[in-house]
Amino acid sequence: MPVFFRVMFLFALLEGATGFALAGTYSRSATTVPLMCDMRRCAAVVNVRSPDGAKEVRRTLICVERDRPKQKVPTLEVFTPKGDWDLVYGDSDALWVDVDVLWSPDSQFVALSGNINGYMNSTRVFQITDSGPIEVNASREPFADMIRRFPPCRAAGADPDLCKEITDEDDLNFSAVDWTGEHTLVLMGEVPPVGQYGGILGQVMGHEVEIPSGRILRAMTAREFKTRWQHSMPFRLLIPDPPEWKN
Repeated sequence: MPVFFRVMFLFALLEGATGFALAGTYSRSATTVPLMCDMRRCAAVVNVRSPDGAKEVRRTLICVERDRPKQKVPTLEVFTPKGDWDLVYGDSDALWVDVDVLWSPDSQFVALSGNINGYMNSTRVFQITDSGPIEVNASREPFADMIRRFPPCRAAGADPDLCKEITDEDDLNFSAVDWTGEHTLVLMGEVPPVGQYGGILGQVMGHEVEIPSGRILRAMTAREFKTRWQHSMPFRLLIPDPPEWKN
């Protein structure tokens, strides 16, 4: 069995046996919560508490009685002293299989990063107010910056229809790596490592983004990003080869 699958299998067993969430997938400071898991080995409720202890993100598995065999459907909610609300997660056409929960130091914001498969992931950021969560578009400006630096229509070997199809942030990979200060989120952006992106596949950038405005405070090449933020990542960031452009 390959090492990756052995590790993921072990994580699944540990989560089921203890009922606890796991260490972060994208951030050392985050907590990873499985969303799609076997009902026989998955804790019904997993909580990720905010730094101030007053709020929590909670994953609950609800048993769907009409299904045979019975299925457990995950719900993701935020609980505060003022109430509790659903958190909308996943992409437009698919749901995440797990989620990294990363609270801001002052507990006012929470960043959720998740993946729908082995090569596509995205981030949702919420401001947690007394009247409920408000979604903040943290990756809008980083997306525009990456498309400007790595224009899909100029990439060698890219799918010719790609430039028309890449229209929003979910077409690139974004994950929350850390918070610096109370309201600056560190994002990693990646061109998905799939063939249709041709000569730009796998390109990486980092951005420090002001929250809730979404304004870029610092844009970093892959090498700069690794130098500044490798300590916050639970994986070794590999510097991609330079992009290849059409002649």
